[in-house]
Amino acid sequence: MTTIAIIGGGFSGAILALNLMAEGGSGDRVILIEKREAVGVGQAYSTNEPTHLLNIPASGMSPFTSQPNAFVEFLAEHRDLLPPDTQSVAACYAPRAVYGRFLSHLVETRLKPGKGRPELTHVRGTATDIIDDRGDVIVLEDGRSFRADRIVLATGNLPPRTPAGVEGWIDDEAFYLKDPWSLASLDSIAPDQAVLLLGAGLTMIDVALSLGARGHRGEIIAVSRHGLLPRTQEPATEWEPFIDLSDARSVRRLVRQVRSQIAKARAEGQGWQSVLNSLRPFAQALWLGFPAEEQARFIRHVRPWWDAHRHRIAPAIGAKFGALIATGRLRTVAGRLKRLSPLADGVDVEIKPRSGAGTIHLRVDKLINCSGPNYDFAASDETLLKRLIDKGRIRLDRHRLGVAVTNRLATIDRDGVAPGDLYAIGPMLRGQYWETNAVPEIAAQAEALAQRLWRAPQGVGATPAGGDAGLAKSRA
Repeated sequence: MTTIAIIGGGFSGAILALNLMAEGGSGDRVILIEKREAVGVGQAYSTNEPTHLLNIPASGMSPFTSQPNAFVEFLAEHRDLLPPDTQSVAACYAPRAVYGRFLSHLVETRLKPGKGRPELTHVRGTATDIIDDRGDVIVLEDGRSFRADRIVLATGNLPPRTPAGVEGWIDDEAFYLKDPWSLASLDSIAPDQAVLLLGAGLTMIDVALSLGARGHRGEIIAVSRHGLLPRTQEPATEWEPFIDLSDARSVRRLVRQVRSQIAKARAEGQGWQSVLNSLRPFAQALWLGFPAEEQARFIRHVRPWWDAHRHRIAPAIGAKFGALIATGRLRTVAGRLKRLSPLADGVDVEIKPRSGAGTIHLRVDKLINCSGPNYDFAASDETLLKRLIDKGRIRLDRHRLGVAVTNRLATIDRDGVAPGDLYAIGPMLRGQYWETNAVPEIAAQAEALAQRLWRAPQGVGATPAGGDAGLAKSRA
């Protein structure tokens, strides 16, 4: 009889729970700790905004590697959830709310205990600590506690980080909206107010379109360090893989190869998307093959361009966002936030431009934090993560983008030991594997981890992944 607890019931936690229910047996128990009433949807798929679409076609959104058509089959049975002009279910970019409905359907139909299956308990609450009391005990914010043989951290992306230099006072300012997903906050913005969006990625596009859907007429300005915007998905053809993994240990060489292939694709009348798509199956292997200094070089110099080209938006979203720019309703600024000066009815924003001397002053009514997930785990305000780090139960990966794990996803502690009772999954493994935010990668992690968790002997470490080779030691 084994009890496995999952902390976090968004996409990562729910898909892991689904796999655990399929792999476990009678007498086993799964505890899913999630503060929301709805399991599976998380932040990304709980939106009800019709303008928020998936970034890839439905054919690539199955949460099960063994059932690649799971989402497409759901849509085929529920075409009423799609716009009436949808021609191809597999090729459509469905609303994220519809994907949330799909995940809820999976939870309702597959997370039910039955004969020969584990017992499932959804605990609504927030975990704040894990203590060692002759075995792991999870402590919740309200004082409740639960004992588990093995625990999985599936807390997803961290919320956006407060702009540097204004921590401690900006949260109380009326002009500042720290939660870009709060529809009530967006509803409070007057149509003619000037709005500054801090960030220029996918979150910024979501907020800009949400404002547009509300009839906003005022100026919208998006500011980010590089001023790069997510590219739009376009039809792409198969491109022959060109990476030799046995010789791919230099970021500079990789960039040269990609540029050369893009030039070749253009000469053949194809888009750069085909070249980037051909890298997807090798992304994790490329990352693990890079020495630590090359990974750091990629983060410093390539990451903004990679994110803008790799994480693309649906064609319909690209058209709507392009119209905002073309009509002058939105403009972008490449620069660094230097100073904020509160005014009686807004805020004066001083920006150091990326190119050129001097500063730019903007007077806006609202500032919305659209900087996206905080990847600096050392700066996280999440109580559970802070306590686990302070106690040495987990350690950050070498790039501080998440937690260090073995190649079996067991967390590595301060002493470099992987005891085998605490695991992690999803976005918090970005520093270790880089590509670990999207549905296909998380689905593969969940299926492999579910098989291991029921069978893993207590107290046995494992071989570390390439990113932290040599750091983990076994207690076995």
